[in-house]
Amino acid sequence: MTLIYTSIDVACGDALTVEQVITRDDTTDPIFDNPPADETVACADGEPAVPTLTASDNCEGDDGVPSVTYQGQSSQYDILCTGSYKVDRTWTATDCSGNTTPYTQTITMVDLVAPVIAGGADYTAECDGAGNTMELEAFLADHGGAAATDDCGTVSWSHDYQEGDLSDGCGATGSVDVIFMASDDCGNESTIVDTGAPTLTADAVVEVDCALYNEETIYGASANDLCGDADVVLVSVNEVSSSCAGSYIHTYKAVDDCGNESTTYDQVVNLIDTEAPVVTITCPADAALLADENCSADTSTDALGTATFTATDNCDDALTLELSHADVQVDGCAGSYTITRTWTITATDHCGLSSSISCDQLITVSDETNPTVDVAAANETVECDGAGNLAALDAWLEDNGGAEASDNCTAELTWTNDFDALSDLCGATGSATVIFTATDDCGNASSTTATFT
Repeated sequence: MTLIYTSIDVACGDALTVEQVITRDDTTDPIFDNPPADETVACADGEPAVPTLTASDNCEGDDGVPSVTYQGQSSQYDILCTGSYKVDRTWTATDCSGNTTPYTQTITMVDLVAPVIAGGADYTAECDGAGNTMELEAFLADHGGAAATDDCGTVSWSHDYQEGDLSDGCGATGSVDVIFMASDDCGNESTIVDTGAPTLTADAVVEVDCALYNEETIYGASANDLCGDADVVLVSVNEVSSSCAGSYIHTYKAVDDCGNESTTYDQVVNLIDTEAPVVTITCPADAALLADENCSADTSTDALGTATFTATDNCDDALTLELSHADVQVDGCAGSYTITRTWTITATDHCGLSSSISCDQLITVSDETNPTVDVAAANETVECDGAGNLAALDAWLEDNGGAEASDNCTAELTWTNDFDALSDLCGATGSATVIFTATDDCGNASSTTATFT
């Protein structure tokens, strides 16, 4: 590129011209847009197709994008066995300035697949008394009638029979199990194996008594296999519901002798509870109380105790417990009564099954306090009227000699006296000493004595 600069003297019209030559040089190599990574490929799949690569350059502009040339692939190298080898594929990117960038991809072909065996059968020969050597050798040479093919190489056969391996049967008979192995050039071996998964049969939903449930138990599941034995394996146990006795999901799979496994199967185990809780109860000791001066007694549960109990359940560790009591009172004389306190314990499990049991505590309250003589009876002397002074005597007796008494429980006391007759003195005179007794409703009594003359 040439640039021309001109300087002009405006006043005089003179001009000076200078030329500048600019040369652009591209030294940056192009870059591949999509270089393929190295690959390792099974020989049975064949060599992968050659991809189309593109490249970019910092000076593409109007000169166009870099060109990409595929140089092809090298011959095989690092050949380990038939079907296992390496090849290199090479591309070159060139820009318009002649800058180039090479790229090499390495393809590694491997043979990891064992030959495939088909056929084969047991062989039975009539005993010839000499070990049936020729038939045995033919059986071994024919690989038991089995054939094998390989995707990447040739197959060679071997077996594990050793001379003398025939078991001793009756006479000159015998038998032997022979394992035939087919190997390819890369050492991959194949035998007749069991690759089929076993089948699992299980009940979708089972019910189990909660008292008999065990998380490690397999319920109603079995396994079968075409080529041998299979077992049911418990994979996991998860609780899904705690309502009533609860529900669990047991996840099983079947595994055969060759380690083949079935898909897992979920079984719902519902626990059932048919037994109510078992409860016992013990009442507090019976109590005998005396009414106090206020004709009262403390019969509260704080004073006389609370029933004790036990409650167990075959399925439930957290029972709902309700302890209650009810009193039935039978009154006797004033201030005396009995209370039959019935204690009841009710236990309920979370399936709603309940058990109740009761016991009775007998509480006796007695009034054994005698009345109090507040005013003692007073002596009385009257003038003899010659007729026994009966009116005065009757009035004195009726008034209990003026005595007064009170009681803690009985409001109206019963008064009695032991008057019999006046003693004989001179003329019509006489006297009597009388005991006045105040008795409450419960028969408690107090007395006072006075003399009528």
